[in-house]
Amino acid sequence: HVFIIIEDNGIGMEQSLVNEIMDDKTDKELKSIGMRGTIRRLRIYYNCKDIIEVNSEMFEGTQIILKLPLDKGGKDETFKINAN
Repeated sequence: HVFIIIEDNGIGMEQSLVNEIMDDKTDKELKSIGMRGTIRRLRIYYNCKDIIEVNSEMFEGTQIILKLPLDKGGKDETFKINAN
């Protein structure tokens, strides 16, 4: 896998919002589709459900980890992007 870690020290998100973003609801049920649409497309493209992890604490910030599969035999790589 290639791990891409994106972090910020912003206001963060409540767990209920993180759960809503990670849910596979249809577009008609959503208020917005920006991040959800991206997650859905990544899951389809890589045929993998656990392609993304979102960790967030209110008033502490958010960390998003993308876990992109490599071809078999590839080694794991980690890239960290600090959005501060």
